[in-house]
Amino acid sequence: MTSITICSVPRTNESIPNAALGTLKSSLNAKNLTCHTIDTNVELYAHLIDDYHEAYKNLDQYFQADLRYITQENFNIDNFLHQRFFLPPETLDVYNEFLLSHAKKIINYNTEWVGISLLSVNSIVACIDLCQMLTDCKIVLGGPGVSTFGIMGKANFGQFMIDCNLADGYIAGEGEDALVTLLQTGKFNHSLKQIKDLNALPIPDYSDLNFDLYSSKKRTLYITGSRGCVRNCTFCDIRSAWKKFTFRSGANIANEIITQYKKHQCTEFYFTDSLINGNLKTFSDLLDALIKAKQDNILPENLNWIGQFICRPKSQFKEDWYKRMKLAGLKQLHIGIESGSENVLRNMGKKLAMSDIDFTMEMLLKYKIQCDMLMIVGYPTEHEKDFQLTVDMIHRYKKYNDAGVISGINLGKTMVILPGSPIEQNKLQWGIEYDDDDNWVSTYNSSLTFSERIKRRIYLHKLCQDIGYVIRWPITTLTTLHQTMNKNKVTA
Repeated sequence: MTSITICSVPRTNESIPNAALGTLKSSLNAKNLTCHTIDTNVELYAHLIDDYHEAYKNLDQYFQADLRYITQENFNIDNFLHQRFFLPPETLDVYNEFLLSHAKKIINYNTEWVGISLLSVNSIVACIDLCQMLTDCKIVLGGPGVSTFGIMGKANFGQFMIDCNLADGYIAGEGEDALVTLLQTGKFNHSLKQIKDLNALPIPDYSDLNFDLYSSKKRTLYITGSRGCVRNCTFCDIRSAWKKFTFRSGANIANEIITQYKKHQCTEFYFTDSLINGNLKTFSDLLDALIKAKQDNILPENLNWIGQFICRPKSQFKEDWYKRMKLAGLKQLHIGIESGSENVLRNMGKKLAMSDIDFTMEMLLKYKIQCDMLMIVGYPTEHEKDFQLTVDMIHRYKKYNDAGVISGINLGKTMVILPGSPIEQNKLQWGIEYDDDDNWVSTYNSSLTFSERIKRRIYLHKLCQDIGYVIRWPITTLTTLHQTMNKNKVTA
């Protein structure tokens, strides 16, 4: 029988299993195909965190090397291997020992294929390291990280690994049907259509994993209620992966939550959706089902969930929604605020007034729901006055931060033009060109140079820090920014 062992490599969240492991295992088993799953990420974390804590911190930085600012011509396996010798000797020894023992564990399953799931660009480094230990295995790569590589993501990491003889192929996009095809035929099919009926997918199977290894005080799982997005923001590449917004019914999602609670005693769920409130009827049905399950003691009162959320006009998303969200167990939202300038928001494709965002924050305060703010510094149409409006908003929202509503703010690394995004596909319309260092510039906003974007990003970081916001990924992001400043001779 054709079989596969699927691994999730660092760097990902050590408090929660990678969703791909459970989703792919159940889909393959439903087709009578054998699938073993290993969470390499959490096993490395568990191996290091107590006895080799300093090594873990060193590796955590190592995995987050920002490859967007490394030119493709200079990035090859030999140069990459040289980077590893910058790790402290004791860290390198412990890491190599783990990789070797982990590779033996994978090989001992004796499956025909080894699959490696890359959640993001932060998984690329560990993927290269592990694949070098699996030289006699047939390897397939999957996950968002396979297309995230090189300066501003131009190069395809999956193809890079094939060219370096470190992988046999990759799957970009949805993996359920593509992996079934690969295991049944031995061939890669990159033309499979998007899955339309998400309700037909089996409930993810995490039975291979040891939940005691994860750092979360609660047993936590990812859950996917939809794929794609109802919006088409100009900076986002989501439409290049999912042409249509597809979604499960509220009852179907609630059933998965109930099943995983009964099976694994999970009391916290992270939605992977680009937005949990994309289809309002489905979202309403989900809220009703969760509220009823709690009232009927099918789910515990302390069960909660977290997800990404879009601000909608207050005329469309009134107060009752927030009341029901709280009753259903909503703990935290990740909201793409992006900018304090309505002009920039309109250019992004977000048809919102700042009063709509202000209303959302007021409702979160009233119903004691936390949020993380996601920001973009240096959008192509961001002029100095627009940036000042963002600064003003940061000051104005201090009261929500002080009240504990804003749990964190993610400032990013300045605006990145993603392959497949509307801006990238219409560069001429936006006046986008690239300088000699491969940094984008806009001929329509000549004052917004790469140096200016870096300066604004660092200024906003210091402002948020001074005000008291919790800044997500502060050390690694600032390190990258300062390295980039030195490379481009930027002075803040």
